[in-house]
Amino acid sequence: MKLHRRLIAGLTILSLNASALAAPLATYSSPESFATELQQSLEERKKEGFHGGAPRAIAVHDAKKFIQSNLNATVAIHVLQTAKPAPWPTPLDKIERFTEDMEDIPTFLPSTETQGSGAVVTQDGYIVTNYHVVQNAAKLGVVMNDGKEFIAKLIGVDPEVDLAVIKIEGANFPTIRWGDARRIEVGAEVVAIGSPFGLKQTVTTGIVSQTHRQDLNMNIFEDYIQISAAVNKGSSGGPLFLAETGEFIGINSSIWSNTEGFVGIAMAIPVDLVADIAGDLIKYGRISRTRMGISLVKLDNKARAYVGAPPDLQGVLIGTVLPDGPNAKTGLQAMDVVVELAGIPVSNSYQLRRISSKLPANSTAKIVVWREKKLVVLSAAIAPGK
Repeated sequence: MKLHRRLIAGLTILSLNASALAAPLATYSSPESFATELQQSLEERKKEGFHGGAPRAIAVHDAKKFIQSNLNATVAIHVLQTAKPAPWPTPLDKIERFTEDMEDIPTFLPSTETQGSGAVVTQDGYIVTNYHVVQNAAKLGVVMNDGKEFIAKLIGVDPEVDLAVIKIEGANFPTIRWGDARRIEVGAEVVAIGSPFGLKQTVTTGIVSQTHRQDLNMNIFEDYIQISAAVNKGSSGGPLFLAETGEFIGINSSIWSNTEGFVGIAMAIPVDLVADIAGDLIKYGRISRTRMGISLVKLDNKARAYVGAPPDLQGVLIGTVLPDGPNAKTGLQAMDVVVELAGIPVSNSYQLRRISSKLPANSTAKIVVWREKKLVVLSAAIAPGK
């Protein structure tokens, strides 16, 4: 069955033909302090290990309270004036960003966005949404749950993840409460909030259908939460919450459909990735990633058979090494299977991208590859991103 991709205003379309409750985020003295606290929180969670303790039990009657507070932290976003369409990442961008082979490149370009949604993450007005919501905007408007309207400033964007941060002026705004992506389990009940078809502050419910959905060809960095909660045109950028705790666990981004309407499959960007990107955008106004100058291919059964890799080998296949790239002379070769980078095991392309993009520019890192039935240790070059 052939896969077609298209974007409609407010929503990406793909067509087929917990721990104890956290306190609300405080008002930070500067964007840097917010970003620093996010980074510290992420590092602490990494040290805890993947499996945290079970979320504390929440009484059923608490659910309505969570929904109301989360409604107050959700906004409708309007593009009041459009600019020249911004480019979507190109094939060359994709190679330079440690991505899959050329068949994995999105063939769609986002259309001009007329409306979307967002989540307020600080009391002084920083809001996270999707990049494709604000991508062509020259002037942005934000409407709060109480009807108050604001003009928003674009702080920064990350097209490779499809995230953006905007800001409205003011203080003491209601905020989301950050959750923990590691504690999201298949079957957990979730609540999605957004403005589908302009119907502001619409609440829908469902469950987590699956986690770590990757290689969907929507964005360069993908690690989606698949949900069954109804998401429609205008819901892009709206927050996703755990129904049990009311904690924020993702940004609703896209649906999978053959009708351009919701059919029970939606995708959300997980909270850990949102926090990571939002922190950098708030602190620096941009995302800086390093590069290795290689293209990657998913290690599926066909690729395994081609290179003779054993069935239990976990990793990602190098498709090409750019002849003028940083690793042209380090010994890396096409058809190498990367199994470890910087001491961290690699089982798919997403993991390699995340690890490599965080390594210091102009440095080297130990890389372990499987080649001709044996493991080979090399030193990979990490270059500044373009």
